[in-house]
Amino acid sequence: KFDYELKDLHGNTSHCRFVVRGKPQPIQPVSYDEKYYLKWDEVNHINEPGLEMHIPKGGLYDNIPLNHTILIDSEAVSFTYQLHDERIPLQTYSDLYIGVRNKVATIDSAKYYVARMEKDGKATSLGGKYENGFVKTRVRELGAFTVKVDTVPPLITAVNPQRWRTTGSIVFKVEEKETDIHSYKGMIDGKYVPFSWEITTNRIVYKIGSHKIKKGIPHVIELVVTDECENEGKVSLTITL
Repeated sequence: KFDYELKDLHGNTSHCRFVVRGKPQPIQPVSYDEKYYLKWDEVNHINEPGLEMHIPKGGLYDNIPLNHTILIDSEAVSFTYQLHDERIPLQTYSDLYIGVRNKVATIDSAKYYVARMEKDGKATSLGGKYENGFVKTRVRELGAFTVKVDTVPPLITAVNPQRWRTTGSIVFKVEEKETDIHSYKGMIDGKYVPFSWEITTNRIVYKIGSHKIKKGIPHVIELVVTDECENEGKVSLTITL
């Protein structure tokens, strides 16, 4: 029952009274053509040939009728799995397993990694570890995924070594095209020194300490950089500091 009262500036009042009666109506279930209907308040599992994904309860922001496509390339390491037609963020990390189809005996299993594929063909490394024919990683979005191989070590370049003595800094630039840098180690005359990683410039730098490094004589500078697929890049040079 509703009663609306309207009053003007002079105090004139009118009422409008009416009753609304509801009738129970059946709620039709949501219809969808997709194979998977992911629910935000349940654990969700996606199982396809060569792929498993497990999304924990609460991992989705909303229910999703999942569009999915498998792209087959006979020469590729694995299928490419398009999990939905656009990237959808997840609230929590989810486990993703992608099978390796054409495993090459001469390639170390550490060289495999999961890549997220963009529409323009660009690949972004999501890391991963090879186990029992699958590469496992953790993701925080739905999108396009595949397995790739990285056998190329990071490229290390000395930046203006002729100026190291005057600037007081030893600087190397590191380029890693496929995966990410996992670790690095710098040495002077065979002894460890604490280089620092400048992530915004992709440079590894050591501030020369006069109390530790004797100046005016040659020193052997070494740097080893390892990427996420255990490829090692090395550089060694002798220079007077």
